[in-house]
Amino acid sequence: MLVKEYRPRSLWVLLSFALVVLAVLRSSDNSRLVFRTSSTDLAVEANVFAAELRLRPGMTLCEMGSANGALMTALAPSVMPGGKLVATSIERAELEATASALRASGIDDTALSVYLATDTEWAPGLPDGTCDALYSRMVIHMIPEPVILNHYIAQWARALAPGGLMFMTDHNPLDGTTTGPRKGMLSLGGFSLFMEVVPEETEVAQITASRFELEKGPFKHPFFSMGYGAVYRPRRQPATTADPAIAVSAGL
Repeated sequence: MLVKEYRPRSLWVLLSFALVVLAVLRSSDNSRLVFRTSSTDLAVEANVFAAELRLRPGMTLCEMGSANGALMTALAPSVMPGGKLVATSIERAELEATASALRASGIDDTALSVYLATDTEWAPGLPDGTCDALYSRMVIHMIPEPVILNHYIAQWARALAPGGLMFMTDHNPLDGTTTGPRKGMLSLGGFSLFMEVVPEETEVAQITASRFELEKGPFKHPFFSMGYGAVYRPRRQPATTADPAIAVSAGL
């Protein structure tokens, strides 16, 4: 009888503990680390970014959401000598960390420009045509959808130089969903756990609605759980049809 009474209580304790852990992870500022594939070498991932963006010396490389600067530091040699780096973040501390990481790797301070992002500008004051290559790494899902749709996408297109490419990576939900509205990385009983993510077909449709063309993808980006990536180039001629991103964001 004691065993029969003990087991249900133990299950409830374990379930409660699991929910607490999930809540902590969900609110963590390090969600990109929580879902990172632990066996993956950053250098290998950087090689993928360098190849997809076709990086070469002398280019200006721009990152949206530079975090601690680890990826930009790994990519910087691909555009040196003569290259320029642009880091953006909504957090001033991340920009400082990026500058420190680059400095520690031997990159001259004059090669880096930093921009503190806002809800309406991803890089306030960045001249049009600055970026030969632009990328983000598991960041778009962290930005409110209206900010992406109403401001950032058009600004990314203007920021790219002629012939420039944009490479974006992000997460699909763990249930394998690839379309529809944003949803929790993990959902149990209708309750979303962890951060909300953008299914790949939704993200591609939103970015290509008017300002960009899909160059490649979406394809698996195995460096993060359920990761995907896609490469874009600015649309050669502005689209004249109604923007389908509104319907996509509504899950239609």
